[in-house]
Amino acid sequence: LKELYLSDNQLTSVPGELVAACPNLEWLYLSRNQLKSVSGELVAACPDLKELYLSDNQLTSVPGELVAACPNLKSLDLSRNQLTSVPGELVAACPNLEWLYLSRNQLKSVPGELV
Repeated sequence: LKELYLSDNQLTSVPGELVAACPNLEWLYLSRNQLKSVSGELVAACPDLKELYLSDNQLTSVPGELVAACPNLKSLDLSRNQLTSVPGELVAACPNLEWLYLSRNQLKSVPGELV
């Protein structure tokens, strides 16, 4: 399995065993759910993950372990959440990142490393 679409549900968490069963996963769509956090272990089980869509959830932060677990990530959509900050190490930890969507959050500032 390379693509997993779980958007437009009412998920409050993502079962780790579900994603762990998909080690070749490249695209994970979790937009429009009720997620308040996402575990780094969740995406660490998917070393080939290239695109992660988390828009329209209730995320308040981006865990450092989530960022560190995604070295091959090219696209990360965190728009329409409740983020107040973004880790500065995001760009360094994701050297292949090409697209970062942060619109419609509650950001107070943007780390210099992102620009």
